[in-house]
Amino acid sequence: MSNGNKTVDVLDGSKITDLVHNGEVFDKFVDHKFEELDQNHDGKLSVKELVPAIAEIGAAMGLPAQGSSPDSDKIYSE
Repeated sequence: MSNGNKTVDVLDGSKITDLVHNGEVFDKFVDHKFEELDQNHDGKLSVKELVPAIAEIGAAMGLPAQGSSPDSDKIYSE
């Protein structure tokens, strides 16, 4: 799936189940995503650092882009 200039990978339910049940792979996946989002490397994710992840999830779910309407902005801010 394409999100502007970025490609968003969408996993189906069986792939997610496989990922979660493989502890080593899941841990590596989570660690990688955390490091990717933790831009200031303080070991915590701020709201500002989470914005790109929330936008990707919204795009994968078919939600309108943040900033496209007051309704979509409310969804993202919640």
